[in-house]
Amino acid sequence: MTQVQIRTVTAALATAGARVRRAARGLRLPWAMLEALLLAVSAAVVALWLEIPDRTVAEMTVSFSVATSGVLAFLWAQSYILRLVRRRGGERVALWKGALLLAGLVVLYTVVTTIFDVGEMRDVRRAAWWSLEPRVNSLVSEDALLLVQGALWSTLRGLVLTALLPFAMEGVATGMRGRWVRRAGWLLLEPTYWAVVLGRAAAGTLVTQGLLAFRPHIGMLAEVLLTVFKVLMIVVVDVGALCFALSWTGTFLRDAQLLMPGVPRVTRMQRRVAGREARPSSGRRRRR
Repeated sequence: MTQVQIRTVTAALATAGARVRRAARGLRLPWAMLEALLLAVSAAVVALWLEIPDRTVAEMTVSFSVATSGVLAFLWAQSYILRLVRRRGGERVALWKGALLLAGLVVLYTVVTTIFDVGEMRDVRRAAWWSLEPRVNSLVSEDALLLVQGALWSTLRGLVLTALLPFAMEGVATGMRGRWVRRAGWLLLEPTYWAVVLGRAAAGTLVTQGLLAFRPHIGMLAEVLLTVFKVLMIVVVDVGALCFALSWTGTFLRDAQLLMPGVPRVTRMQRRVAGREARPSSGRRRRR
């Protein structure tokens, strides 16, 4: 007998520690390797694209074609990976819808960050002007003001990306159908979601900047080996932080699917099977 099984989220599974463990287990799934492979291939394609000359019309056409094809392929592949991270069961969703949604969110991110940066938050002249104020220069220097401006700008970009991530993942996984906006918006009310994603981004940034700034005076061979090691560590830390943020978001979205009223939705075929088995057949009625 086929039964329709409804999963639930218990209080033990909804704690921050349990969600961290579930998100960490998600990193062992194939999508994490696909994400790392996509980032590596994208970096290689960008490096090759930068080597294409653009002196003639033909070269500019080739460069534009390669860039456009690369962006479209990246959006399609990223849409597929986000759908794997979210894992909504057997629902079939067109990947082009996910790629279109990701492109729209990229445009939205660009518009929002441009509005934030209208005042040129990292403007050197503003930092220099502030440093001339007696009440300011007695506390911080011009370099410190520039550092603060850059930190604020990076924080704003991180906030925007963190806010758009659940909408991207849920929209890609559902094909922008159903209550996907409501489930994605639920994450914006969860402090642990913001804390973990922004914390991972901050940790990755600090590790990256620290490794880049570490330049000891050593021999040529040792410096080459150290450079290779630093590059590998930066890739591992940054890709690991990104994959954990994706897995963390997928964990919250799966919980939202189970916690919200009317979710998960039972498919039409499952309802037919369940209804057919709930009704006794004519032979059973005669035997009764």
